[in-house]
This record gives sequence, C-alpha cells and structure tokens, in this order.
Amino acid sequence: MKKGDPGDALYFVLTGEVRARLIVSGQDQTLARIPAGQFFGEMAMFARTPRSADVVTEDRTRLLRVSSETFLLVIKENPEMAAPILFALAGTMAARIADVNRKFEQEVAAEFTWR
Repeated sequence: MKKGDPGDALYFVLTGEVRARLIVSGQDQTLARIPAGQFFGEMAMFARTPRSADVVTEDRTRLLRVSSETFLLVIKENPEMAAPILFALAGTMAARIADVNRKFEQEVAAEFTWR
C-alpha cells in the first residue's frame, strides 16, 4: 500500500508482519511494525482520507481486507456484533496515540536535558 492511496479499507494481519513507513529525504523511516493479530489502515478508512504512509512486508503475510462498505454494512445489519469490534479498534487506536504521546514527551525532555 502506498502513501496517498485511497483509504477504502481496513486490514487485519492474519500471519506475518507488516511495516508502516515513510520515505523522508530519500530515507526509509519505519513508523511501526504491525504483527499478526493487529490491524492497520483504520485512520484513512474512518477519516475517508488518503493513506498517510506506505505499508510493506518483508516476509510472507496474510491479510484480511475489510472494505469501508462492508464495515458499514456490518454496523447497520448487526450492531451487536459490530459494537465489540469497534470498541476493540478504538482501544488499540487510543493505545497507539498514548504511545506516540509518551515518545514525544521523552524527546522533548531529552532536548531540555542537553541544553
């Protein structure tokens, strides 16, 4: 998946691992490694925006693609099943944001230590 591609689906990693990356000044920068049991593509799918990063794999990987249309259909037709899925997705997204916040705080604190 390439940065800028349509955000039309969410992907679950069934086996293997994928890597989210950005190319910055010609350098490959890893944003995150996403192992089996995790998901990616949720930001673009929920916000209906283009992909914010590339996602690549270095080994054999199996993914489950859930289109935004399918996701909305499940919510509409079976909200009892959709609710725990949405809650789990939101929990993972919140944990990812908290992790980014912690890393940012550490970087800012490190800057003050060196001054």
